[in-house]
Amino acid sequence: MTNNISNNNPPYSCPADAFAPIMGELIPGPAQIDPGTKPVIQVQVLTTQAVPYATYLANRATDPNASLALTPPTGTVTIYDGNTALGSAPLVVNSNNGLESLSIPLEPLSAGVHTLTAQYSGDANYPAFKFGNYTVAVGSGRSTSTSLSASSSTLTAGQTVTFSATVTAPGHSIPSGTVTFTSGSLNLGTVPLNSSGQASITTSSMTPGTYSVVASYTGQQSSMPSQSSPVSVVIAKVPDTLALSATPSPAKVGTAVTISAAVQYVSGDTFFPTGTVTIKDGSTTLATLSVSDGAASFTTSSLAVGTHTLSATYSGDANFVSATAAGSVTITP
Repeated sequence: MTNNISNNNPPYSCPADAFAPIMGELIPGPAQIDPGTKPVIQVQVLTTQAVPYATYLANRATDPNASLALTPPTGTVTIYDGNTALGSAPLVVNSNNGLESLSIPLEPLSAGVHTLTAQYSGDANYPAFKFGNYTVAVGSGRSTSTSLSASSSTLTAGQTVTFSATVTAPGHSIPSGTVTFTSGSLNLGTVPLNSSGQASITTSSMTPGTYSVVASYTGQQSSMPSQSSPVSVVIAKVPDTLALSATPSPAKVGTAVTISAAVQYVSGDTFFPTGTVTIKDGSTTLATLSVSDGAASFTTSSLAVGTHTLSATYSGDANFVSATAAGSVTITP
């Protein structure tokens, strides 16, 4: 929304169709239930705006339990499977905090996978809206089994690893649907099964650490969901070496000398070194430099006559190990 704001303009009033003062949550239950089970769906509807603070203070004068919440919602909530209404229940005001909860019992669902949503009817104060998404599989479909393998269990950051999943069902049937590859909260991706019931994903974006990867089959109308046993993959930091050079050497006193450090590693990785390089002359720090494109350098003309023992230390970063290097530069009269 656009509004010309100035000190002389009153605040712009957000209408309900632009910023709804209410929201809902459909609380997912179990991912799979037995045939004949009558699921009970848990729903919450709550206000998202507050009464004016002056009104709240006035209410507190007569009601010590007064709340900043708007008038509690009423109306009904209906559960849908696609476009089919499965059941509904009225919202009953049980508190003044703007949050109302209810349970909606349903009749047994047919075998297969159902995606349930909720719809709030609205009332005199609040608009109607749809919300929530709960996918539940009802047994009596074919059971499935999902297996998972990795192309390598030990690799370094930036290298590619392929995870391959196979979903099987009894007899000669081949399940269809998708497989999602995850490790904890890390979602590596979702891939459809091919005609052989297989799915694979290749990635080079996993940073150093130990991962426990699982493949989860979502299930379809006649095939039940299943999940593989975890596969452990260890990603190590990229090994590297540090090269240090000084140019020119020897150099006459007062001449500009460029001292460079380069992080060297196996090419082909998708990560690039960052971090810093600290260059010293003996115990004296000459410079601390940021690594850019795998290298860092600086130029100085203040080195005294003599042979200077140089050292460089690369800090490493999230993907690369630290490293050190030694060198020298001779300054002549």
